[in-house]
Amino acid sequence: MGLYKRSNKDGPATWCIQYFANGKRLREAIGPSKREAEIVLGKRKTAIREGKFFDIRKETNIAFGPLCDRYLKEHAALHKKPRSYLRNEASTKVLKAFFGETTPAKQIQPADVSRFLVQRKEQGRSPYTINAEVAHLSHLFTWAGKLGLVGHHPVKGIGYLKVKPKERYLSRE
Repeated sequence: MGLYKRSNKDGPATWCIQYFANGKRLREAIGPSKREAEIVLGKRKTAIREGKFFDIRKETNIAFGPLCDRYLKEHAALHKKPRSYLRNEASTKVLKAFFGETTPAKQIQPADVSRFLVQRKEQGRSPYTINAEVAHLSHLFTWAGKLGLVGHHPVKGIGYLKVKPKERYLSRE
């Protein structure tokens, strides 16, 4: 458990706290005041000691299908190029078929993502395609985590497949 300072490029430094609760390491950015960060850390330690600590980050019980649809509508359509958006739509269809429309997003675990990799490889898909689908899934959970829709990231720690560099040659033209 501790207190540390994180520097920012654009403004004053931010004081952060780190503590362990329910077997997980949690970190919070508090603000520019060291004293305020010390007070918040003290409150968290007291709550944990008294058994009254509940993680302040709430996650919703959103299903995987609606989460994917919301990602496409609220993020991909607004922030990505048309070709990337089409790629994300194609990846979403594959991911929904594997993980299921109604499966709660919080139930998807790293083991499920590993099974997805193996199944796509057995189907004969290219490592490039599989990596694109896993990257899409990873970004989806990162985005959902920022919005507080999910409290975990099942793709963290899952490696991508090795790919051979594409051979490209220039013609005289």
